[in-house]
Amino acid sequence: MRILFGVTAISGYNYPHPPFTHVPSPSERRPLLQWIARAGFDGLDIADTWLPFYRLSDGELAEWRADIASHGLRVGSLNPYRCIVTRSPQADSNLEKLQRSVEAAIILGAKTVNVTLSVPFGESPRDRPLTSADASEAEYQESARKLKPLARRAAEGGVALSIELHDDGILDSAASCLKLLDMIDEPNVGVNPDIGNLYRMVAPPEHWRDALVAMAPRTNLWHVKNYKKIVLPGDLGIVSMIAPVEDGDIDFRWALTELVRHGFDGDLSIEAGAGDGLSVIARAKRYFEEIVADWLPLALAAPTDAS
Repeated sequence: MRILFGVTAISGYNYPHPPFTHVPSPSERRPLLQWIARAGFDGLDIADTWLPFYRLSDGELAEWRADIASHGLRVGSLNPYRCIVTRSPQADSNLEKLQRSVEAAIILGAKTVNVTLSVPFGESPRDRPLTSADASEAEYQESARKLKPLARRAAEGGVALSIELHDDGILDSAASCLKLLDMIDEPNVGVNPDIGNLYRMVAPPEHWRDALVAMAPRTNLWHVKNYKKIVLPGDLGIVSMIAPVEDGDIDFRWALTELVRHGFDGDLSIEAGAGDGLSVIARAKRYFEEIVADWLPLALAAPTDAS
């Protein structure tokens, strides 16, 4: 298992440039890469909020790979945000973005491209996000038809796709993720059970534990972040507040144990981050390292009821 630094935690370091617009210069990215390497991360999970990699030329991508490698790091995965390939006015450009992301992953040496079929920011009303219940069978079929060639091209370059469980889209449950996975039906496509995305929903379609267990055997990438839910007084509803991974409502010790029981040995990308994102994400890394070193040997050695 490899622990990646999810660069969503440092998207704000591009200030005053808006997300998705700025390519960090060598002097801007150098201290961050140095810090990530010194903190002991195995590599990076690069989101386009910090680096819009699909806008770079092949030569520029090669320069980034060399720069990252010079710090003793690698690119583990690429994370192009909210790329639904149906219903959105941006559907065609989103597919092109995913296609270029695969080519970028091949050049950067990334193992995985994360696929999130959620609508771009600003397209869903805040009080009525898109859900999997809104998607017809035809929409799933269209999504699979568009993603299947993408998966085959990725396989040619030694890259996998990971279908992410994500709110505000057609893949907001384990069932919807696995349904699309079966429709694509390519061996290099797995799932990313980002249960933080599920839990933060006001009315999630299932319990996060059930979702994790259902997706565990087919997990090839895992994004981790945690939340606390707060019930507001009166009829004001429920809000989800991001929290350190060990302090939120999701028990990630249990979750990681279940994934490993089902054979997971891929990249774990820590997306936790609020305020001083570097401090928060470093603390999360130490938390997961303690689980791997001190807890998993005990938990996995114990006989199960079935045995």
